[in-house]
Amino acid sequence: MLMLMAALQAMALGPAPAPHAPAVPDDPRYASCAGAPDMLAKGSHLSWKLPSSDIKGHRKLRDALRASPPPETGPRILWFANGGDLATTTFSVVATRDSAGWWRVDGVGSTRVWIADAKPTIMPTIGRTLSEAESREIDALIADPCLTAQPTFVDDPRIAAGGLYHQLEIEGAGHDWRGGWHGMPTVIEDRITTILGKH
Repeated sequence: MLMLMAALQAMALGPAPAPHAPAVPDDPRYASCAGAPDMLAKGSHLSWKLPSSDIKGHRKLRDALRASPPPETGPRILWFANGGDLATTTFSVVATRDSAGWWRVDGVGSTRVWIADAKPTIMPTIGRTLSEAESREIDALIADPCLTAQPTFVDDPRIAAGGLYHQLEIEGAGHDWRGGWHGMPTVIEDRITTILGKH
């Protein structure tokens, strides 16, 4: 399972960070969103600046793995991750709407240990159409005002080295947004990627 492999990616944890004053969100709506108090109190390097797209990373990985490239038009959700400790894991998950209006998910990835001439290990692929309930939940998460109010980057200060850097991009689905995280996704990011990462 792609999500499980990502979660188990090795990382080095440092000492518990010293308590600090909670961050003040750029968008005041976020303060009342689920998970916001913890995120504002425990996250570091919080940003609300829109990051650049990772579409080039998706294309490069998919080309290397001879997988279908991400679509250029239409509603799509792009989830890209890269990083690790002692090995580099990279994966690309793309969700698009099918003719019935449900989300279709396609995911590929690989892991390469940091040894000279080591060959990458290909991750199990994802290829499925979400159920009606899952598709409706994705639509509700995308429409949630907290999506566009939440930070566009959060770092987990407990990670001293390694870990995966993730980026989620939502386009053409009524609420365009991009954001990422390193070890500490928001509630909405966590739920969307949990659904998309299932086999």
